[in-house]
Amino acid sequence: MYGVMREDLWIWTVLADGVPFYEFGDRSYGTFRYLLGWLTRSEVNYTDYYCVYQVLDNRVAGKKYTYLVESHNSWCRLARLARDTKAVNRSIRMAEYSLALSNVMYPRVFSREGTPLNEAYLKEVQYIR
Repeated sequence: MYGVMREDLWIWTVLADGVPFYEFGDRSYGTFRYLLGWLTRSEVNYTDYYCVYQVLDNRVAGKKYTYLVESHNSWCRLARLARDTKAVNRSIRMAEYSLALSNVMYPRVFSREGTPLNEAYLKEVQYIR
């Protein structure tokens, strides 16, 4: 009657020195663990209260510390992931392409500090453009 029901697609976002990293999948610990494997260890990890983050060392939980990620999420909605209807393309490949395209076309670092990681990110993105 309504067609095939699809599972929700979750986009996990991490900002390391203001540079966005993504993982696509469900809300399970397995998806989080895969994302965590790509990142370097951090002195302090700012998270919300979701239970999978309890494995992190030096974790500070609270919504007041996640404002940069929330700023990045709203930027993604404005730049590329906005939707006119409730029908959203849940294809992982299309979501990956959309975020990659928005990061190349509108590169932005969500940090006021100039670190080697975010400076290299901006330099390489300019090289791609």
